[in-house]
Amino acid sequence: MRSLCGPAGKGCAKRRVAVCAAGSSATWAANAGAPVEGDAARAQVAAICRRLDGNPLAIELAAGQAPMLALPQILRALEQPLAMLTNPALDVEPPQRSLRHAIAWTCSVLDADTQAFLCALSLFGGHCGSDEPAQAFGAVWPADTVRRCAQALQDMHVVRRGAVPDGPAPSGIDMPDAIAQFAAERLLESPQREALQAAHAAHAAAQVHACFRRMRDESRQDIVAFVLYHRPSWHRAVSSLAQQGEAIGHLVMAYQYGV
Repeated sequence: MRSLCGPAGKGCAKRRVAVCAAGSSATWAANAGAPVEGDAARAQVAAICRRLDGNPLAIELAAGQAPMLALPQILRALEQPLAMLTNPALDVEPPQRSLRHAIAWTCSVLDADTQAFLCALSLFGGHCGSDEPAQAFGAVWPADTVRRCAQALQDMHVVRRGAVPDGPAPSGIDMPDAIAQFAAERLLESPQREALQAAHAAHAAAQVHACFRRMRDESRQDIVAFVLYHRPSWHRAVSSLAQQGEAIGHLVMAYQYGV
């Protein structure tokens, strides 16, 4: 089973861009059945490969759409990667039939706690600081369970852990868009959904409250970096609390403020 994440390691975001730029045209051409000609087309293919996090299977599946869709159409369709990245061939193994099948197959070998933890990570919107899951879900799982689950997901190449360039945390957990979407769908079916959403919303509210306090003492640049990094997580917390009919206090203020 090929990795569900692109290249890992320190400085992983910059490394992924470099790998995509170096190999995307050749990988695309091999699977699309035609060379990539012209600077504009090469730039569009590179953008698609970056959007797919350098994932080889995802690039193959996207390239398979090239005979039917123009490159800009493929890039737009990747807003919903699980629906778009499929292989119509009947003579391939199930994990290779679509990116959804590949992710589901990988998750099927994880234990129940790790599968639930993956669902919980989707609440952060694709990335979070390495310490955040333990902080957010300490009432749901013991700290050693959180560490074990995070390590299991990294070992199975479902998430990546590494440095956060210019981020508010020294290291973070990063989840590709398609896996985050898959995990969010599974969360809706989870019996732990409300408990996880409540725990995450409380964590997000504490972050927002701390952010407002920090505005008095820290530079605007540091605050903006903090807000931008956590914005997807806070947005999901607002949605969760609104669905539950809870008072959303500082989260509403933060949302109106532009986070």
